[in-house]
Amino acid sequence: MNLTELQSLELEIENFDFKIDNYKVNPIKLQEFIPLLTKYCDLSNKLNHYWLHCSYRTYKATIEERLKEYQNKYVDAEPIDFYKEELSIITAPVSMDTLYGFAPDMRFRINEQSSLIGRHYLGNKIARDFNLAYEKKTKFLREKIDKIKNPPIKHTKPAKEETPIQVDTDLVLTAMNQKIILLYRLGVIDSLKEKYTYLSLHQIAGLIGKFTGLKQNTVYGWIQPIYNENNEQKNNPLNSDKGTKIIETYLKELGIHN
Repeated sequence: MNLTELQSLELEIENFDFKIDNYKVNPIKLQEFIPLLTKYCDLSNKLNHYWLHCSYRTYKATIEERLKEYQNKYVDAEPIDFYKEELSIITAPVSMDTLYGFAPDMRFRINEQSSLIGRHYLGNKIARDFNLAYEKKTKFLREKIDKIKNPPIKHTKPAKEETPIQVDTDLVLTAMNQKIILLYRLGVIDSLKEKYTYLSLHQIAGLIGKFTGLKQNTVYGWIQPIYNENNEQKNNPLNSDKGTKIIETYLKELGIHN
């Protein structure tokens, strides 16, 4: 069984003489025709051959290739144009001239919609197959068109809620010189010096001592080397690698960058 045999059956079907008299099909000839059409349907299913009343399975298997052919033929065509035209062909109303599903010249056309109305004259099995295929094809095409017209909304995943930064403040503030490093990195000491220019560095140390709980002379001994490089630098808290690293890590976790 091959395409050649299918084409031969197609010619035989389209040239079949129904002996129609006064728009009435000869019942004997119709009974001869049904096995012929059944054979054509079965063979087209096996070969996945598209025709107007092919099975839904064959329709789906061939539609992508047919869509490509359509777009190659009509360069500006979009998939929705193809699906709309397909739906129009399948569901087009049949003229009264195509009585009993036959074309005006009283022939059964394989690929013309005019044969659609005659489904219920073509035997129970063929009629059932045609009806099922018709329903599934139209549903499929309408869903395709609707999906293009109303594309699904893409739901983006909500941004992951940031976990609150847990900063070990006890660790940061356990060493007293780390408090001075923190105030210096935040610009607090510089701000005090710039705003209160009439205060000596020793007096500023006293202010810092008030809100840090440190003694004035202790604070002064730490901040003086920061602002006077000629002084002994061993007490400069900024020279403490461990203390500086702890404070820098603390500020970085808070998003504060110098």
